[in-house]
Amino acid sequence: MRKAAKSRFVLPLGLAIAALLVSHAFAADYYTWNTTSGDWSTAANWTGGEPEDKDNDRSYVDNGGTVAITQSGEVSYLLYFGRSSGTSGHAQMSSGELNVGFQEFVAHSGTGTFTQTGGEHYVGNTLYTGQGSNGTGTYYLKGGLLSPANSHHGLYGTGVVEQTGGTYGGGTITLALYTGNGTFNFGNATSTGTISARSIYVGPISSANRAGSGTFRGWGTVSSTNSLRNSGQVIADGYETDRTLGMTNFSSVINDLDDILQGNGTYAGWYARDHGKLTLPTLTIGSGNSQANWGESAADTTIDLINSMRLEFSNVAGGSLPISLLATDRDDISSLPAVGNDVIGAWDIDGSSFDFGTGSATVTIRYDHLAASATGFGQSGLKLFHLSGSQWVDITGSLDTTNNWITSSAITSFSRFAVASVPEPSTFLLLSVGLLALLVGRRRPR
Repeated sequence: MRKAAKSRFVLPLGLAIAALLVSHAFAADYYTWNTTSGDWSTAANWTGGEPEDKDNDRSYVDNGGTVAITQSGEVSYLLYFGRSSGTSGHAQMSSGELNVGFQEFVAHSGTGTFTQTGGEHYVGNTLYTGQGSNGTGTYYLKGGLLSPANSHHGLYGTGVVEQTGGTYGGGTITLALYTGNGTFNFGNATSTGTISARSIYVGPISSANRAGSGTFRGWGTVSSTNSLRNSGQVIADGYETDRTLGMTNFSSVINDLDDILQGNGTYAGWYARDHGKLTLPTLTIGSGNSQANWGESAADTTIDLINSMRLEFSNVAGGSLPISLLATDRDDISSLPAVGNDVIGAWDIDGSSFDFGTGSATVTIRYDHLAASATGFGQSGLKLFHLSGSQWVDITGSLDTTNNWITSSAITSFSRFAVASVPEPSTFLLLSVGLLALLVGRRRPR
């Protein structure tokens, strides 16, 4: 009897302990920021005390207040700044360490900002800016380390990263993966930062999400060991100083969609402006006959990203080809095709490590049709030029204004190339007559 009685006592106690352990494992503690401004580490600034468990605690900054992060050991499992529509929350991190165990939302459906000037900020799963359709979030990285396992900027809402310093590390960075607007401004007129990411996705990767708009813009070096997927706009911006957006370390360049008009009315592609220069992974060309793409998926036979390029080789010895897209106002461009032409694009193909042998190549460029139309001469007057020595030579072989392609005749050297809108002879004659009449009119005595 005594043994049976003992069994009846132990069983309920064991179940109670097990239930207690299970309930603790799945319990979540909630913490709400309750002051206008103050330090994270001050327990009184949180309803419920300071968050202390990165595996369970949910923390909310929704009252329009600003939390200062200055100490090491700050943690949370989920962290929201502006969780609901109509709410807002902000953070300023100058030092210390913040470790978010799972996900962080710099605006879910409200408005949020996070300004980091120092310290180390880790996110175990995903950092979002502008996650919900009504969300607007901005992350200002000015110093320190930001290292999320992955990040989505503008997933369904509006997400912006402004990086002017510090290091952005971690996994994949996505901009407007679905229907939102995602922008990454890398640097400004005076400074930039460092990016070391696994991959970068710019723009939507599904035809069902073409309403999204992704933009990566700026200058500096982007380090990566994986792919650069561009279905949005990548813009090398020098901010009026000759600078380079270096993206040569990616293992591949991929374009998931064709001929993409983004939700904001811009066309997907590669751009260089205000003294900017864009470099992508170097092409490696084997001997014999082959094809290669710059700025498109390697196997894509139809180039459609603006300012991308397709090269076809015939009986060449081969080698490597670094290629750059150049802003036409760069100081290191000594000349462009003849004065009077409107140059809409310039590229540099470094052929110093390439051997044509007895062969040749052709170059096809997907030109910027909007820039061509804005010249006043339209697309029909486009010409492809090649710098040979000190002279620009017209090497136009064919022009396809339906697909917006311009193709060279066979060439046996590489250097700089440019696409320019050239007025027809009759148009140029009329312009010259008009200019002469204007000069005569100005000289006529009164």
